[in-house]
Amino acid sequence: MARFLDVRRTAALDMALHGSKLIVAEFAIGTTLCAGLGALALAFGIRSLSNGISFAVVGVTLIGVALNYVPLLIYSIDIARRGSARNEAKEELARPELIRRYSARQFVLLVPFAIAVMAVLQSRRLA
Repeated sequence: MARFLDVRRTAALDMALHGSKLIVAEFAIGTTLCAGLGALALAFGIRSLSNGISFAVVGVTLIGVALNYVPLLIYSIDIARRGSARNEAKEELARPELIRRYSARQFVLLVPFAIAVMAVLQSRRLA
């Protein structure tokens, strides 16, 4: 599963295609918004007896999605500082079918904790 999507390369490709400022902002807003809404849903779930479980599930799901954005945000900040987006995504930029494959696989961002787990597994492999 860790090779399904290279997390750093995904951030680099997005930045090369859409610009560093936009992608860093997207990942920062995604992290903040999902975490805030997840915390809010959990708070309502704790207070509500009738819908508590459903709010808790929504809260945990949103927090899981927020955690997916964290490694993307960290990588995008590092890539932006280095100015290395095009260099890190050069293989994908040269082959449009790879761009399409990465774009299609980004749906995994919506699977709670998936990208966070992949990033940890990939960073351990590099260490």
